[in-house]
Amino acid sequence: MDPAKAEALGRLPAFGETAHSVCKICGSKADAFDAADLYRMCRSGPRPQPHALGFSGIAVSYFRCSNCDFLFTNYFDDWTAEDFSKYIYNDDYIKADPEYVEVRPRQFADAFAPLLQDRTSTRIIDYGSGTGGFAKAMQGYHFDQVACFDPFSYPSRPSSEFDCVCCFEVLEHTVDPVATLRDMLSLVHDRGLIFRTQCLQPDDIEIQRCAWWYIGPRNGHISTFSLRTLFYLANFFGLRLHQLPPFYLFAKSEEGPLFEALRGKLSIAPRALRLSAGEDPACWHEREYGPSGGFAWSSAQRLVWRDQLLHRGRNVIEIPFLFQVREGFASGCEVSVDSRALPSRVQGMKIVAEVDLPADAIFEISLTQPQLRAPCEFGRPDARLLGLALPLLG
Repeated sequence: MDPAKAEALGRLPAFGETAHSVCKICGSKADAFDAADLYRMCRSGPRPQPHALGFSGIAVSYFRCSNCDFLFTNYFDDWTAEDFSKYIYNDDYIKADPEYVEVRPRQFADAFAPLLQDRTSTRIIDYGSGTGGFAKAMQGYHFDQVACFDPFSYPSRPSSEFDCVCCFEVLEHTVDPVATLRDMLSLVHDRGLIFRTQCLQPDDIEIQRCAWWYIGPRNGHISTFSLRTLFYLANFFGLRLHQLPPFYLFAKSEEGPLFEALRGKLSIAPRALRLSAGEDPACWHEREYGPSGGFAWSSAQRLVWRDQLLHRGRNVIEIPFLFQVREGFASGCEVSVDSRALPSRVQGMKIVAEVDLPADAIFEISLTQPQLRAPCEFGRPDARLLGLALPLLG
């Protein structure tokens, strides 16, 4: 055996010695989850090739919190900025993430600029700006007060306060997301907002584990989040968390002109539930496509959407559908929040329910349908048991 390999094997810890860690966000127990080679890159699509740069032979271990779902590695905790510059954010980084220079910043600007419309004088800082592509793209929309900060590309930290921080695909790169969010908050005034994008863990993350395309140590992806994780982060700092697809919004205050300009666009209500790729496949038949887009027929009587963010006060829940197995089927459906049945009604092609809540929280929302039926009972050539056909997310 090669002496170096033998030496490495001799340093192996005993079983169980590294099986747990402590969550960096909520302090709860985090179990050993999986490992990925240091050179594994983020790659999606039918033939992703996450190891196109080869293998380093270095295993990066990941842990997942049993309480807030935070998924992270401790491998980089003792790295300095110089270490990251040398081994991750070096000249080869563009091979791991070829879209970070121009493509993604332009996409973020195209989605973000219309939200503010005529507020081109808004003072914005792009936190984790990379090479500054977002600020350049925003100039095309006549936003001329967009500053950049990045510990590697724009390390000079501005001292002024801003109206909002843009944090696009950044928190997954930091070894301490709590400290990083605290630093962002110091850059915005009391009515300031933080906009962030984040590819959240899929519902089947415990099946995919580190085979999920977004796990990529070579991209510097030190951690990943679920909606529950973001909710814990917001609560830690006393912030309100809102969804403004494709962005998540941390609000210091719900007062001020900027928040008022966005209020009607925030997904506080209605909360529209659609079928996403991560839903339990046992509850759905195969995806189908028609003039109205992609959809799937339900194959189980009870459908569940876990980890749904609802806000204090009145929440309107909408479940749109494209088809029902028979006329009037949808009117027999019942919506529940954490097993609490709500008065439900059919309004057009959607099931609507409302609930008043005393505080923000993460809930499980379910839809209980009447007994499923086979269309062949009604003279149609389909023997499957069906309920509602729900549109696919997006």
